[in-house]
Amino acid sequence: MEHIRRAVSGERMEVEEITIRHKDNSVRTVLWNSATLYDQDNKTPLATIAQGQDITERKVAEDELKQRTIDLEASNKELEAFSYSVSHDLRAR
Repeated sequence: MEHIRRAVSGERMEVEEITIRHKDNSVRTVLWNSATLYDQDNKTPLATIAQGQDITERKVAEDELKQRTIDLEASNKELEAFSYSVSHDLRAR
């Protein structure tokens, strides 16, 4: 509700990620933006436009991708250490 109050008061929010509690009690991530349209005097508000898009699944996928990247980097370091060790052992023979 705070974002709606801010939008109605005239604050412009270009693009903001906010978390909201869904009616089923789950927490969702919403991409929110809003703007207030003013009369020709640029002071009298005529309307407030607000739009939110649920991006929860996208955020989950991004987090999973980040974790996979971390896991792969760790795996690559282990493989590099192993190949160095094997290479060193083969040269010693």
